[in-house]
Amino acid sequence: MEIPSRLQGLSEDELIKLIDSTKREICKLEQEIIIEFQEEKQELAKRLEEEANKAGEKKDVDRASKEDKTKAGGDNKEEAGKDGQEEQRDKVAGANALDEKSMELEACAQDGQKQETKDDVKGEKKQEVKADAQDENKQETKAEAQDEKKKKKKEEEAKKDDDEYDIWKPPKKCVPIRADVRSFNFKALAEAQRRATGRLFDVIMTDPPWQLATSNPTRGVAIGYQQLSDSLIEQIPFPKLQDNGFLFVWVINAKYKFALELMEKWGYTLVDEIAWVKRTVNRRLAKSHGFYLQHAKETCLVGKKGNVDPPNTKRNVASDILFSERRGQSQKPVEIYEIIEELVPGGTYLEVFGRRNNLRDSWVTVGNEL
Repeated sequence: MEIPSRLQGLSEDELIKLIDSTKREICKLEQEIIIEFQEEKQELAKRLEEEANKAGEKKDVDRASKEDKTKAGGDNKEEAGKDGQEEQRDKVAGANALDEKSMELEACAQDGQKQETKDDVKGEKKQEVKADAQDENKQETKAEAQDEKKKKKKEEEAKKDDDEYDIWKPPKKCVPIRADVRSFNFKALAEAQRRATGRLFDVIMTDPPWQLATSNPTRGVAIGYQQLSDSLIEQIPFPKLQDNGFLFVWVINAKYKFALELMEKWGYTLVDEIAWVKRTVNRRLAKSHGFYLQHAKETCLVGKKGNVDPPNTKRNVASDILFSERRGQSQKPVEIYEIIEELVPGGTYLEVFGRRNNLRDSWVTVGNEL
């Protein structure tokens, strides 16, 4: 059955409202029809009564006229009897017709009431079905929300467990060595490196935990690592880890002169230095503790051992100034590693006093905080 165009596109609620409105209109029409039938019934009864009265009056006149005449024959009596019988039959027929009309009106009214009741039942049933569907949808939505909440809670608990029992994993191609630099066997490391690659390290980078003078102000910044004296740093056997190569040493202002002297003692020649200008996330200068002035930079000295450059060394690369955001305490910018790898691509690299955040593929890292 084709749906009328005016009903297409209506929602369920709009269809229900339209059905209810149509029901009310039908009931109204039925009431009007019943009233009209009743009026017709009354009018018919009145007309029949008038006709009956007229017929009665005429019969009386005819009867009087006949009585004045002679009682001539039995034919006149028979006619009078027949007329009376016909009159009686007419009255009965009129009454029967009136009763039939009344019964038809009552049956029509009853049918209308039955149809209305049936439509009401259907409407109530539709409302009940709709309510049941809505309740079922609500229950399903509630169940889904509860399941999602449980799933999220389970994921959070699993994540919490992972955080509590997280096993730290370094980059796949790095070599982390957790050890105290003061007692570490660097000689064994040099021998293992030579056996593995056929040569010692091309580049070494170190960020020694320089001991600050007690009179140096720190602007309330706590030093989050153990400091070493100058003599202990001097004992680290960097020269035994290289034949020909570069040594990158991060130095603080108070130890700048000592670091230059230390490089010379180790057998290195100062060939360059790199300045790291620290920035905040807002690209402003990230100031740190100092003696007279607040420091916003760090210096990395670049020394060279031997008269021959390491294999694949490239010159005139990168820049000696880095502009990079300051991160964790003592954490150096990733750009320094990129400079080293650009200077000696495919080389052998070693970092001493490294931390977890310093680990990098193709690097050997030694430190007690790995």
